[in-house]
Amino acid sequence: MNDQETIQLIRQSNPRVITQLYKQHYSAFIGYMRQSFSDLRTDEVEDIYSESFQVFCGYVNAGKLTDMRCSIKTFIFSIGRNMAIDEMKRKGKIWLTERIHDIEEPDSDLLPELDKKTMLLNQIVGKLTDPCKTLLTLYWYHEKSDKEIVEQTNYQSTDTVKNQRSRCMKTLKKMYLSELEDAEMITSEERQQLMGEPS
Repeated sequence: MNDQETIQLIRQSNPRVITQLYKQHYSAFIGYMRQSFSDLRTDEVEDIYSESFQVFCGYVNAGKLTDMRCSIKTFIFSIGRNMAIDEMKRKGKIWLTERIHDIEEPDSDLLPELDKKTMLLNQIVGKLTDPCKTLLTLYWYHEKSDKEIVEQTNYQSTDTVKNQRSRCMKTLKKMYLSELEDAEMITSEERQQLMGEPS
Protein backbone atom coordinates (compact mmCIF):
# COMPACT_ATOMS: atom_id res chain seq x y z
CA MET A 1 0.00 0.00 0.00
CA ASN A 2 1.49 3.34 -1.02
CA ASP A 3 1.14 6.64 0.84
CA GLN A 4 -1.69 7.97 -1.31
CA GLU A 5 -3.72 4.80 -0.75
CA THR A 6 -3.07 5.09 2.98
CA ILE A 7 -4.25 8.71 2.97
CA GLN A 8 -7.45 7.75 1.18
CA LEU A 9 -8.21 5.07 3.77
CA ILE A 10 -7.52 7.49 6.62
CA ARG A 11 -10.02 9.90 5.07
CA GLN A 12 -12.49 7.04 5.16
CA SER A 13 -11.75 6.66 8.91
CA ASN A 14 -10.39 3.14 8.49
CA PRO A 15 -9.39 2.24 12.08
CA ARG A 16 -7.11 -0.63 11.09
CA VAL A 17 -5.03 1.53 8.76
CA ILE A 18 -4.84 4.39 11.27
CA THR A 19 -3.67 2.07 14.06
CA GLN A 20 -1.22 0.30 11.78
CA LEU A 21 0.27 3.60 10.58
CA TYR A 22 0.58 4.90 14.15
CA LYS A 23 2.51 1.79 15.19
CA GLN A 24 4.56 1.72 11.99
CA HIS A 25 6.49 4.93 12.68
CA TYR A 26 6.32 4.98 16.49
CA SER A 27 9.68 3.37 17.32
CA ALA A 28 11.63 5.23 14.63
CA PHE A 29 10.12 8.54 15.73
CA ILE A 30 10.93 7.97 19.40
CA GLY A 31 14.50 6.96 18.54
CA TYR A 32 14.96 9.94 16.23
CA MET A 33 13.68 12.42 18.82
CA ARG A 34 15.59 10.91 21.73
CA GLN A 35 18.79 11.14 19.71
CA SER A 36 18.20 14.64 18.38
CA PHE A 37 16.62 16.15 21.52
CA SER A 38 18.17 14.25 24.41
CA ASP A 39 16.92 16.79 26.97
CA LEU A 40 13.33 15.74 26.32
CA ARG A 41 11.92 13.01 28.54
CA THR A 42 10.53 9.84 26.96
CA ASP A 43 6.98 10.74 27.97
CA GLU A 44 7.39 14.17 26.36
CA VAL A 45 8.58 12.56 23.13
CA GLU A 46 5.64 10.15 23.21
CA ASP A 47 3.24 13.08 23.63
CA ILE A 48 4.88 14.87 20.71
CA TYR A 49 4.44 11.78 18.53
CA SER A 50 0.75 11.51 19.43
CA GLU A 51 0.21 15.21 18.71
CA SER A 52 2.16 15.02 15.45
CA PHE A 53 0.11 12.04 14.32
CA GLN A 54 -3.12 13.84 15.20
CA VAL A 55 -2.01 16.91 13.25
CA PHE A 56 -1.20 14.71 10.27
CA CYS A 57 -4.62 13.04 10.40
CA GLY A 58 -6.22 16.47 10.72
CA TYR A 59 -4.53 17.59 7.52
CA VAL A 60 -5.65 14.40 5.79
CA ASN A 61 -9.27 14.77 6.87
CA ALA A 62 -9.26 18.42 5.79
CA GLY A 63 -8.16 17.35 2.31
CA LYS A 64 -4.88 19.27 2.49
CA LEU A 65 -2.58 16.39 1.59
CA THR A 66 -3.92 15.33 -1.77
CA ASP A 67 -0.62 16.16 -3.47
CA MET A 68 2.10 15.37 -0.93
CA ARG A 69 5.65 15.94 -2.11
CA CYS A 70 7.22 13.93 0.68
CA SER A 71 6.52 10.64 2.43
CA ILE A 72 4.05 10.28 5.30
CA LYS A 73 6.99 9.48 7.56
CA THR A 74 8.83 12.65 6.59
CA PHE A 75 5.70 14.73 7.09
CA ILE A 76 5.03 13.36 10.60
CA PHE A 77 8.70 13.64 11.57
CA SER A 78 8.82 17.24 10.35
CA ILE A 79 5.79 18.15 12.46
CA GLY A 80 7.35 16.42 15.45
CA ARG A 81 10.69 18.11 14.97
CA ASN A 82 9.05 21.54 14.92
CA MET A 83 7.12 20.70 18.09
CA ALA A 84 10.31 19.48 19.76
CA ILE A 85 12.15 22.65 18.75
CA ASP A 86 9.35 24.75 20.23
CA GLU A 87 9.52 22.77 23.47
CA MET A 88 13.30 22.95 23.70
CA LYS A 89 13.23 26.63 22.84
CA ARG A 90 10.74 27.17 25.66
CA LYS A 91 13.19 25.44 27.98
CA GLY A 92 16.06 27.52 26.61
CA LYS A 93 18.02 24.46 25.51
CA ILE A 94 18.20 24.56 21.74
CA TRP A 95 20.35 26.17 19.12
CA LEU A 96 18.44 26.83 15.93
CA THR A 97 20.42 25.75 12.90
CA GLU A 98 18.14 27.92 10.78
CA ARG A 99 19.96 31.00 12.10
CA ILE A 100 23.24 30.00 10.46
CA HIS A 101 23.06 31.87 7.19
CA ASP A 102 24.24 30.24 3.97
CA ILE A 103 24.45 26.74 5.47
CA GLU A 104 21.83 24.67 3.74
CA GLU A 105 20.16 21.76 5.48
CA PRO A 106 19.85 18.50 3.57
CA ASP A 107 16.62 17.43 1.94
CA SER A 108 13.86 16.71 4.45
CA ASP A 109 13.79 13.07 3.35
CA LEU A 110 17.34 12.61 4.63
CA LEU A 111 16.49 12.63 8.33
CA PRO A 112 19.50 10.60 9.55
CA GLU A 113 21.79 13.10 7.79
CA LEU A 114 19.92 15.96 9.45
CA ASP A 115 20.34 14.29 12.84
CA LYS A 116 24.10 14.10 12.41
CA LYS A 117 24.49 17.69 11.28
CA THR A 118 22.23 19.05 14.01
CA MET A 119 24.06 17.16 16.75
CA LEU A 120 27.43 18.18 15.32
CA LEU A 121 26.40 21.82 15.33
CA ASN A 122 25.21 21.60 18.94
CA GLN A 123 28.59 20.14 19.94
CA ILE A 124 30.45 22.95 18.20
CA VAL A 125 28.32 25.63 19.84
CA GLY A 126 29.19 24.10 23.18
CA LYS A 127 32.88 24.66 22.42
CA LEU A 128 32.49 28.39 21.83
CA THR A 129 34.03 30.76 24.36
CA ASP A 130 32.98 34.24 25.40
CA PRO A 131 32.11 36.72 24.10
CA CYS A 132 30.58 34.62 21.33
CA LYS A 133 28.85 32.10 23.57
CA THR A 134 27.11 34.76 25.67
CA LEU A 135 26.22 36.91 22.69
CA LEU A 136 24.74 34.09 20.61
CA THR A 137 22.91 32.70 23.63
CA LEU A 138 21.17 36.04 24.17
CA TYR A 139 20.43 36.39 20.47
CA TRP A 140 19.27 32.81 19.78
CA TYR A 141 18.05 31.31 23.04
CA HIS A 142 16.40 34.38 24.47
CA GLU A 143 15.68 36.20 21.19
CA LYS A 144 17.02 39.48 22.54
CA SER A 145 17.20 42.48 20.23
CA ASP A 146 20.50 44.28 19.72
CA LYS A 147 19.25 47.09 21.95
CA GLU A 148 18.35 44.65 24.73
CA ILE A 149 21.77 43.01 24.44
CA VAL A 150 23.45 46.41 24.86
CA GLU A 151 21.38 47.01 28.00
CA GLN A 152 22.33 43.62 29.49
CA THR A 153 26.04 43.59 28.60
CA ASN A 154 29.07 45.83 28.33
CA TYR A 155 28.64 46.53 24.62
CA GLN A 156 28.58 50.25 23.90
CA SER A 157 26.18 50.30 20.96
CA THR A 158 23.96 48.16 18.74
CA ASP A 159 26.53 48.54 15.95
CA THR A 160 29.14 46.95 18.21
CA VAL A 161 26.76 44.07 18.90
CA LYS A 162 26.10 43.54 15.19
CA ASN A 163 29.80 43.59 14.35
CA GLN A 164 30.68 41.15 17.13
CA ARG A 165 27.81 38.83 16.20
CA SER A 166 28.99 38.82 12.59
CA ARG A 167 32.49 37.80 13.70
CA CYS A 168 31.06 35.10 15.96
CA MET A 169 28.91 33.74 13.15
CA LYS A 170 31.93 33.52 10.85
CA THR A 171 33.86 31.67 13.54
CA LEU A 172 30.99 29.27 14.18
CA LYS A 173 30.41 28.68 10.49
CA LYS A 174 34.10 27.97 9.87
CA MET A 175 34.23 25.48 12.75
CA TYR A 176 31.00 23.82 11.62
CA LEU A 177 32.05 23.38 8.00
CA SER A 178 35.50 22.12 9.00
CA GLU A 179 33.88 19.48 11.21
CA LEU A 180 31.53 18.49 8.38
CA GLU A 181 34.53 18.06 6.09
CA ASP A 182 36.41 16.00 8.70
CA ALA A 183 33.34 13.79 9.08
CA GLU A 184 33.22 13.41 5.27
CA MET A 185 29.74 14.93 5.14
CA ILE A 186 30.88 17.59 2.68
CA THR A 187 33.87 17.81 0.37
CA SER A 188 36.75 20.25 0.65
CA GLU A 189 35.46 22.02 -2.44
CA GLU A 190 32.00 22.40 -0.90
CA ARG A 191 33.49 23.81 2.31
CA GLN A 192 35.53 26.34 0.36
CA GLN A 193 32.51 27.34 -1.68
CA LEU A 194 30.34 27.85 1.40
CA MET A 195 33.09 29.89 3.07
CA GLY A 196 33.65 31.93 -0.08
CA GLU A 197 37.25 30.79 -0.31
CA PRO A 198 39.13 30.39 -3.62
CA SER A 199 39.40 26.81 -4.85
